[in-house]
Amino acid sequence: MQGDKYKYKTKKYFEKKGYMVEYLERVQTLKIRNRYIYIKKDIFGADLLAINKDELLFIQVKSGKDNTGIQKKEAISELEKIIMPKCKHIKKLLFIWRKFKRKPEIIEVK
Repeated sequence: MQGDKYKYKTKKYFEKKGYMVEYLERVQTLKIRNRYIYIKKDIFGADLLAINKDELLFIQVKSGKDNTGIQKKEAISELEKIIMPKCKHIKKLLFIWRKFKRKPEIIEVK
């Protein structure tokens, strides 16, 4: 999947900077009429958790072409819903990867 590629790319981005990074997705399996349905759900409303000795980051990853509408406002509001202590060492980031761009757009959500 396209989104998994950019989650992996973001994971490697932070690992190169010295962070330990883990995916925050849970897959639920439902059996309905002899068929399995897999549902992905973000834990804590983020795709990745990155940690180093100085900070803890909750990261949501979005991707798409320049002309496609990535719902920034929706993604930001989802990250704002994450309840966490007021601390300068804990941050929520939105990473937006555009096709054919080498660097992501990074938005820190308060």
